[in-house]
Amino acid sequence: MLGEGEASVRWLDETRTFPNSTRVSLRRPQLVLSHLHYGPMAQGTMTSLRISPAIIGLGLLAAVQDDTLRVLADPQDLNHDGIRGRLNHVWDWEANQTAVGRFGLKANQPNLRQEVAAALIGDMGITSKVFPQQNCTAIEEDCARVPASQRPEIGDDDLATLVDYVGAIAPPSRRPAGSQEAHGEILFNKIGCAGCHMPTLTAGPVANAPQAAGVDIHPYTDTLLHDMGEDLADGGPDFEANGRDWRTAPLWGIGLAPVVVEHPTYLHDGRARDLCEAILWHGGEAANARDAFARLDVTDREAVIAFLKIL
Repeated sequence: MLGEGEASVRWLDETRTFPNSTRVSLRRPQLVLSHLHYGPMAQGTMTSLRISPAIIGLGLLAAVQDDTLRVLADPQDLNHDGIRGRLNHVWDWEANQTAVGRFGLKANQPNLRQEVAAALIGDMGITSKVFPQQNCTAIEEDCARVPASQRPEIGDDDLATLVDYVGAIAPPSRRPAGSQEAHGEILFNKIGCAGCHMPTLTAGPVANAPQAAGVDIHPYTDTLLHDMGEDLADGGPDFEANGRDWRTAPLWGIGLAPVVVEHPTYLHDGRARDLCEAILWHGGEAANARDAFARLDVTDREAVIAFLKIL
């Protein structure tokens, strides 16, 4: 069976000058599609680059109650801080009803089971009880001719085991802070980063872990949607998320990214080669915090980055 085509990335370099005359070299990705085996893409087809997000601490984030997220949401900016966190209301396929989204880059999945099942079918073509049909398009006749399995390709017991495993992957402990990191944490809060990257949430009841109920966790996210500006926009809607909206990415464990991969990249499409670039790409509701970071002197900017590296 032929693959749909080949994808590559062309990097476009650009230089930005920020409020204190800081000049930074950034790069912007451009998706290049070639060898399309089923003809040209349909008019209006939307594309968006993605890198795999971290999956640590998802079980704890699943335990944060919907009511907690509703309290955090401020779509009308009633507190006048310039931040308009919103819930995404999405479709729960098994419950056959609308639910609060909390997983995925645009908060488009309501629970961990559906998040895992969506990754199985979307990334690997593995059917499950949640998504029992292959996602063949009409023109992919070879795909459509493959005999359908009598059962989903992953059984419900195995899916449940996989979901339990993913939910049990713990976030790493925060490393000890020295004077530089402690100063960076103060600045992180002062310049407004904590407005979206909320340091503390409280877990509700956790399946198979009743001792976690009521425990404060420190994911550095509010799990809400925020307008991140045109530079990071992918143009694609996802339930109530629009093309400029992204869920606040959790920051716990981000300092250990170089331990996991030799050359880590950041943001939804991997455009940022380090944490400083990742901050400087922020826009929209995060523009004030970004500009405040850019106005810091070198020592203070390095302190903020040092703080992030102990999370």
